[in-house]
Amino acid sequence: MSFLGKRNRSAWAVATEPTRLNHVDGTQFQLLLDQGDVAAYKVIHNFAILIAGRLRRVEDELLDALEAIAPEKREAKLAELQQFRDTLYRDWGF
Repeated sequence: MSFLGKRNRSAWAVATEPTRLNHVDGTQFQLLLDQGDVAAYKVIHNFAILIAGRLRRVEDELLDALEAIAPEKREAKLAELQQFRDTLYRDWGF
């Protein structure tokens, strides 16, 4: 996903069986998006689904962790989470 944000990659993987690998150049991918290439938009769509699922899991884990703390602290933490959600949805431009 590093090619989307023009950043260095943050992870690596090792194949355990014969694997086909495709290199995706960020500049070329951006050109495909600019041209309205359907395949490029499918990649973005699948990334969005993946990231939304990860965000949902993290939020669920956070809510589970909040259940374990004292009620008076829980309300403050829930308010902090709501503020984060508001910032996330307000500041992310599409």
